[in-house]
Formats: sequence, C-alpha cells, structure tokens
Amino acid sequence: MGSKVPPITPNLRRPVVCTNAELTGRVTDIPPRQAPIAARNLLFTELLDHAHRDTDDFAGVVGFSPTSFALCGRVGQRIRRSAHDDWICGQYVLVDIPVFSQTGHSRIHSLEETTVPQPLPSTPLADKAIELATRTLKPHLLNHSVRGFLFGQAVASREGLRPDTDYDEETMFLICVLHDIGLAEIANGDQPFEIDGADYAAQFLEDNGVTDTRVDTVWDAIASHTSGFTDSPVYRRRRPAASWIAVEGIGIDVGGGPSDLPSGYADQVHATYPRLGGTRALTTSIETQALANPRKAWPATLAGEIVHQRHPELPYMTWDSIIEASGWQD
Repeated sequence: MGSKVPPITPNLRRPVVCTNAELTGRVTDIPPRQAPIAARNLLFTELLDHAHRDTDDFAGVVGFSPTSFALCGRVGQRIRRSAHDDWICGQYVLVDIPVFSQTGHSRIHSLEETTVPQPLPSTPLADKAIELATRTLKPHLLNHSVRGFLFGQAVASREGLRPDTDYDEETMFLICVLHDIGLAEIANGDQPFEIDGADYAAQFLEDNGVTDTRVDTVWDAIASHTSGFTDSPVYRRRRPAASWIAVEGIGIDVGGGPSDLPSGYADQVHATYPRLGGTRALTTSIETQALANPRKAWPATLAGEIVHQRHPELPYMTWDSIIEASGWQD
C-alpha cells in the first residue's frame, strides 16, 4: 500500500468529478449525519459495495458537507463503471477525470453547465431546513421536495441564471425543501396545506433569526405554489427569481417529465431521490389530509378539487352555495 492521500476540503458547491483512482485506503465508517439522505436511500452503500467487489482497496472520504461527500484516490487503477455509466455518490457524479495527480495534488474540476445535479446548499439555515424536512416529511414528500430543488437548478441554468449571482440559491432551496411542510403533522392546521406550510416555514425562518424580505419571499412562494401565479410575467419581473425557479422545478417534478431537463439529468436525480410513488403518492397525501379535515379543502384549492373529483358523493361548497349563504340575499 502506498502512502495515504492527504485530506482536502473540495469546493462542495460543485460536483467532484473523478475516476482512474489508484486506491490508497479502505473506506472508514461514515457517520450517518454526514450524508443523511444519501444514506437513507442506500446509494452510498451500493457504491461502496460496487467498489469493494471491483477493486482490492477503495479511496477514503476526503470532503464533507452536511448532505454531501467526495471520494478520491491516486491516479492508477480504474474503478469499474456501473450500469448507468456514471456513479453518483451523494450529490457527486464520478466521471472520467482524475481528481489527483500522481503526486497527490488535487485536480478538482467544475462543470460549466448544470447538466448533472449539483450539491445541495450547505449553510446553517439550509442544514436546519433539511433536518426539519427529513425528520417530519414522509420519504416520498422529502424526495419530491429535494428533486424540486435539483430540477430548479436545471431550470435556472437553462435560463442562463447563476446561483448567488442572479438568484439566491439558499432561498430557492428553502422554498423547495419546505414547500410541502404543510402536509407534515407538525404543520397541519385548519388552512389549505399550502398556507399552513407557508406559515410554518415563515415561523421557522423567524425562529432562526431571519427577519428580512426572505421571509416574505418564502411565504409567497409556498402559499401560492399550486396557484399558477408564478407563470405570470409580472410576477417573474416583480418577485425574486428564487421564487419562480423553485416553483417551476417543483412543477416539473409533479406534472413535467424527463424532456423538461437535460438528457440523463432526471435519471441521475432519481438514483439518489427515487420517486417512491411520485405525484400519485403526493396526491394521496393531500387527499388523506383533506378528508380528515374538510376545512383544508376550500373550493378552487388543489385539495378541494382532489376531494371533489375523487369523492363526488361528499358535500362540496360551490360558488353558488357561498352566495346563498351570504347575508346580502343577492
């Protein structure tokens, strides 16, 4: 065995790209908190299993963020490629560019375009938000929320918008990861799930010291994410770009498809964040909550329409019934 490659801390805002790794050490135990979502979906385990089968040794983990990690080794032996041609490790894609030269110096590359999923933001606020979502949302809702963010990244890239230059990536992430928190029991009140969720997200931000316009941006986007408001050119001109980017990414995950994204992008996202029933599972969550509390299913809301279409035998408040109940007797 050669000497171990010295640990480094890569730029975790970009994917670490590598293969041709001459392996220098056994993988050590990785605390689950270092990559909670990837660990939950067993992708990291699968990657390690491939590596141990195909090589004698495997490189150590050298860079961490709360939701991401990077693998590396020295140039030399090749790790056999998976059936999907590229391995995905957390939010990092392994492709044919070596990370280390023979001297062990870092050769980390950034990709020019978002044609592969980028790392999740790692800020104190983003970390608390993903912890909250992981703890309170059902797995299919959590995965949907993160996919919305990753698809939003592709939307922004398509529009030529750069993170933290043309839009606030942390705010976009907060919108996406918390947009369905109203479907979690922790935020389940008597309002439509979008508004309960927006209220809870705003309180979460305020409890964590955010008192500026980001609270308004997050509330607006979550409360209206099923309304179609973000398609308005005036909305897009007058609201922060993070709002409509987030909602468009979420919308692609619900009613779009792979053709709305770069070739192969959806497959890479789904490898880490599988659909687990996708939009049908999401719809069932909305339906179940609304059936338990009809006050959450106002007319013309998404929950109201789902209940009305799936349960036509149930009483349904119509516009005419609202007029009839009015004290004006019009």
